[in-house]
Amino acid sequence: MIHLISPQGPVENLSQLLLRGYVEGGVAPITVQVQHEAVRLSAGMPPSGGRGVQLKTDTAAYNFSTQVKISVTQESIEVMASDAHNNRSRWLIPVVHRIHTSGQRYAVVIGVSHYRDTRIQSLEFADRDAEAIRDFLLDPKEEESLQRIYFTWKTKMPPLATYGLPCLNS
Repeated sequence: MIHLISPQGPVENLSQLLLRGYVEGGVAPITVQVQHEAVRLSAGMPPSGGRGVQLKTDTAAYNFSTQVKISVTQESIEVMASDAHNNRSRWLIPVVHRIHTSGQRYAVVIGVSHYRDTRIQSLEFADRDAEAIRDFLLDPKEEESLQRIYFTWKTKMPPLATYGLPCLNS
């Protein structure tokens, strides 16, 4: 069984990392591969920081530590261990990349509280919900790069030309 020391969760926004862990159990010889590349093992007690897992003193452990390069399109890091009887243990570590966009980002968020059609029940807080979503989507770190145009109307929506915006139909 594979135990990871680091990372202990998804890998976010990294181009490389030090992958550390150990394998317990199995019949020697034990092999470990990271991204289909063999990793050198050393016998002994597992390193500290193993998510609170404690091995029995009579259980053999094989430690590994390797530098992993992460490509910008990579979605996961695969760690595979196998023993002499071809028993296997596999661990997939998710990789998350920040999405970089060129140009502007836009979102259209609409909250309709009152409908002209009386058969549709009014929603008392839909406009507030739309405002909350708008606030959530605005990243304060990128304030200058966002195109922020937003309107709220409690009653009938005025023509967009009122705000200097082009209109398809009036």
